[in-house]
Amino acid sequence: MVLLRASRPLLAALGITLTLLILAGGHRHQTGHWTPANKWPDVFTSRAGDYTSELGRFTHDPQGLTLYDPPRPYNYMWKNEAKLRRLAVCMERGDCRANALKFVVIGAYHCHLAVFDNYRGGEGIWCMDMIDSLERQGFTVLIAGEADWDYIAHLHRQFPDYIRVILADDGSLEGGEPVAKAMKDNLKTKENPDGVPAWKIFRFSFFPNGLSTIVGQAWSAIAEPEWRKPTDEGYRNMTYLGYSIEEPNLQTIPFAERPMRAYILSKRVQYFYDVFGKPMIGRDQITRAYHELRKEFPTFEFVGAFVDDRTPEEHESLGPMEIPEGVRNLGKLGPAEWGREVANSRVMVGIGFPVSSPSPYQALARGVPFINPHRIDEGHDAKDPYTWIISQHEFLRIHTPPEVYQYPEYDYDAFVDAVRRALTHEMKPHLLARLTRDALDERMRNWVNGDWRAAASLIREDRLAGGPEPELGPMADMFEL
Repeated sequence: MVLLRASRPLLAALGITLTLLILAGGHRHQTGHWTPANKWPDVFTSRAGDYTSELGRFTHDPQGLTLYDPPRPYNYMWKNEAKLRRLAVCMERGDCRANALKFVVIGAYHCHLAVFDNYRGGEGIWCMDMIDSLERQGFTVLIAGEADWDYIAHLHRQFPDYIRVILADDGSLEGGEPVAKAMKDNLKTKENPDGVPAWKIFRFSFFPNGLSTIVGQAWSAIAEPEWRKPTDEGYRNMTYLGYSIEEPNLQTIPFAERPMRAYILSKRVQYFYDVFGKPMIGRDQITRAYHELRKEFPTFEFVGAFVDDRTPEEHESLGPMEIPEGVRNLGKLGPAEWGREVANSRVMVGIGFPVSSPSPYQALARGVPFINPHRIDEGHDAKDPYTWIISQHEFLRIHTPPEVYQYPEYDYDAFVDAVRRALTHEMKPHLLARLTRDALDERMRNWVNGDWRAAASLIREDRLAGGPEPELGPMADMFEL
């Protein structure tokens, strides 16, 4: 399916980029050479065929210039300009993809790391899956760096009718006050009528932590659905976008052919120590479990891929950090190597960090169960996972063996028993339905195509009327449409 010829305003806006590039035709880029402007055919008299040899260079994506470099953040601008050049060409030819004129702007720190520095932690996986889904469906994705609100506003002034939604950091977590101020300075207000409308802005949340935007909680985009009971009081109105872990030709290894080993989910040595928060099983308990299980299974071992990425100052203040005895470090692994090592294990073991990682889902899809620690306080029901204070993987707290085994923190007997049962009980590969590509694509389509202005308008009317606040979340306030 192709688009009809686009409207004159967008062609005119895109034409600015094209004109500037033609004028700069003699500029030498690191990734190639442009033909000097005085060598180009006359743009008013030449036939379209005369440009065929220049088209690739004219619309190229400057990959050599897009290395992640915080002091020089122009990498995302260059990539955007390449996309806009390609869009201008396909619009003129009439062969753009169906969703090409629906723009999504992404200005989140973790997404910048994922795109330009190959970051593949949980947030990075989420970012790349969303971008892949959007581009797979033909939407135009523009990157705005690490919450570059001035640039987001710049893009919106150029393409206000085409930017459907914006996913960005708002400063309520890691970004802090500078990011929050930059966002507020660029919001649409009575004093700033050309600012970015608040109803287009979704905050990058990852965790279902209940934070909101100025409009409301539904504008908080999350990677994991909530784990609360439907009858529980609490935050129920966030926008779940999520990710997919579906892989073509996913490698699985027959249960009987796998060695007697448990893969520890812990990408950093620090996770064994009280650095980010207390782990849920002690280093001495892991070593004790290793020796006990070796008596039953002589070839048993714990393995994992751990790095020590502390700064020199942290090394000096925290001192040496050792991997527990009985745990073999496989070293830093790439995604494909990591998948093979997990598939060749009989169980994945959680020790408390990282929380809500996609890794347990990826293990389950390979037929590898997950052992999920949790914390129970006085007054909570040990048999009711909805009452637990916290789990390493919150959503998987409601799953049961042989896929997910639960153990209370520091409960050595429960820990060993879970490992023992997983080593000897096969589970079939299980991909959760919401983690398929089709499910992700549907969520992303609904997000981009949603009538968020209409939804925000109703909220605004309620606030103007002075009635009860209709939205949960601590940041809700008045805004302009």
